[in-house]
Amino acid sequence: MKNPPVSNSQIYLANNINLIEFAKSQGYILENGGRRALHAKQSGGLYFFRSRDWMCLASSPICET
Repeated sequence: MKNPPVSNSQIYLANNINLIEFAKSQGYILENGGRRALHAKQSGGLYFFRSRDWMCLASSPICET
C-alpha cells in the first residue's frame, strides 16, 4: 500500500512542532534522563536528547552527531 502524498503544510507543521510540549500534551511525564536528556516516564524507554540546536528522539540518526 502506498503512502498518501504529504502536503507542504504538513511538512511545515512536522518540522516546527515542539516535541517536548507535544509529549506533555499526550500525558507523558518528563523527568531528567541524564546530561542533555529528558526521559518520558512509563514510556518503555522514550528519551529526548538535546543535540546542538535539535531536539531528537533516541533512535534518530541526528542524535549521533
